[in-house]
Amino acid sequence: MLVYLIRHAESLVVPGMSDFEKYNVGISDLGKLQAKATAKKIRGFNIKRLVSSPILRAKETAEFIKFYTNLPIETDDRLREFFPDPNQKDTGEQKRIKYYSYSNPQNVTVGGESFDGAIKRLEEILDELGSKNSGNLCLVTHRVIVEGFLYKNFGIKSSEHEWLRPASISCIDLSGDMKRLVFYDLRPLDTELVIEIVKRRFRYILTK
Repeated sequence: MLVYLIRHAESLVVPGMSDFEKYNVGISDLGKLQAKATAKKIRGFNIKRLVSSPILRAKETAEFIKFYTNLPIETDDRLREFFPDPNQKDTGEQKRIKYYSYSNPQNVTVGGESFDGAIKRLEEILDELGSKNSGNLCLVTHRVIVEGFLYKNFGIKSSEHEWLRPASISCIDLSGDMKRLVFYDLRPLDTELVIEIVKRRFRYILTK
């Protein structure tokens, strides 16, 4: 039984938003192309269930997977993002609080949860659904949840914090007695997405 962990596609989140305000922010036009490319890749993985975080950017990413797989979207609050301080709007302070939480994963934050607790939510879902052996699963969730899980269980850590790319796929094998990492941070591309990425980079160069 394989579980595919999907980080949501690029969102329209901008600096100065609190985590609470980000809850209802969807994905960007580029994010839609990322989600489409990932969905087309997932289509060939024979998934039987599609479960998403209730946060809008994850649900919109899951909608593309639903379109290409014809699977209904189930939502599970345990796949939500880790919010150390949901009402903090200062971008610098948000980063400081989050880095502190990652370095002190057992510390319960203003948001009422520790980073360890957030990772355990994902582990709980994997244990619960894995025990049912209901076929391959696709879980659409958030970057820091997947990163924390990969580091805790497999020691996967990048020198760059922002390493798990939008709409990327990580795969866990739950067939044996222990979880096994098959691959991580797979970033599917298609022609439409590549063209848009090139256009974005060209526009960025022109503004310099």
